[in-house]
Amino acid sequence: EENIKTFGHYGTLTTSEFPAGGSTDMGNVSYVVPSIHPMYYIGSDAFNHTREFNTATGDPAAQPFTLSQGKALAMTAIDVFTNPELLQRIKDDFAKDLQTRK
Repeated sequence: EENIKTFGHYGTLTTSEFPAGGSTDMGNVSYVVPSIHPMYYIGSDAFNHTREFNTATGDPAAQPFTLSQGKALAMTAIDVFTNPELLQRIKDDFAKDLQTRK
């Protein structure tokens, strides 16, 4: 959350103790390693997986949003790699989450 704010937070940060509906091609992976599925605003109200959204992703106006989110994700990776306590907390939360999925 700190990294999103540092690089420009667009939209609303949401978290939930309940998994979101729908499916992804990373579904099985999230049962083996901690995973995230970030979504962010790109300056368009088009829905994901539509032609309108596809067009919007190529619009130059979408690029600042995407660059900010990419930087925030990269900084989050650095945080995880350089902070053993954070990594352990992620592992512990993941193990607890796996127990609730059974």
